[in-house]
Amino acid sequence: TIEYQYIKMNSSFTDKMVVEQNSTGRDINEIEITLSKKISALVAFIGSVITIFLITAYCSGTNADESYLGGLNWGDLIFNYHPIFMTTGMIFCFVNALLSFKYLPLPKIVRKSIHGVLHTLSLIFVIMGLTAVIVGNNYTNYNTVGIYFANLFSLHSFVGLSALAVYFQNYLFGFLAYGLGVFSDDFKEKYLSNHVLFGLFALFLALAAVESGIMELFTEYGCGYEVSSADVNPADNYHLMTEGCRLLNAVGMIVLVTVLAAVYAILTIRPSKPSVSVVFSDGVRPSQL
Repeated sequence: TIEYQYIKMNSSFTDKMVVEQNSTGRDINEIEITLSKKISALVAFIGSVITIFLITAYCSGTNADESYLGGLNWGDLIFNYHPIFMTTGMIFCFVNALLSFKYLPLPKIVRKSIHGVLHTLSLIFVIMGLTAVIVGNNYTNYNTVGIYFANLFSLHSFVGLSALAVYFQNYLFGFLAYGLGVFSDDFKEKYLSNHVLFGLFALFLALAAVESGIMELFTEYGCGYEVSSADVNPADNYHLMTEGCRLLNAVGMIVLVTVLAAVYAILTIRPSKPSVSVVFSDGVRPSQL
């Protein structure tokens, strides 16, 4: 593994490749962080899988007394697919697209292909999720109460659209640059750090969109519990919340841990002189992507 850094020599900056290898030919710093990074990547993967099972259980639940969403069908409950599709696209597919590029023990071309396929699947699920909410809000025969609902009125809506805008432009430029190779090697070299940075922006915006969406459901279903005295030990009263609300809390916390674990797994910040070198990948030059 090769790490490219800028180093200071004779009071001037000179572009120079610094190769840090031990006797096995592997990056010394990479060996030092391998275990913690792999554990974090595993946590992110498991968290993304659990998230899909839990959000599906919540949306498909029909017990209204326990604040479940009401079930799934393509008719008057089409909106209930929205949380499932958006979480699948912006958490499961997105997170694993990032992890696959760095951690799968496969040739680079295979990892690159899986990375692209998962991002494409993410967009497909997002489009399906948007379709579910648009149809459910704007067609009275596609919701259970037979009325129209407003679009783009909440913070969740605007944060979600921001996430999609950042994600789509990053997908487009990444596909053109590293998928089709329509840009020069020099452009790919310069754009790589921006590609990774905007990817992280999109991931954090996706996290904010999911969490704010859960808060909207909390408000709609009145999640909480009543107390008759000081709530000095909330753990004693937490069971008073409905099962669906507790399940939503679990989804929100698992999504948070999943995203933070994924970021830790893929992003390495190493000190360098005279500044800080941020290593986003496994040492491959952008022109080799």
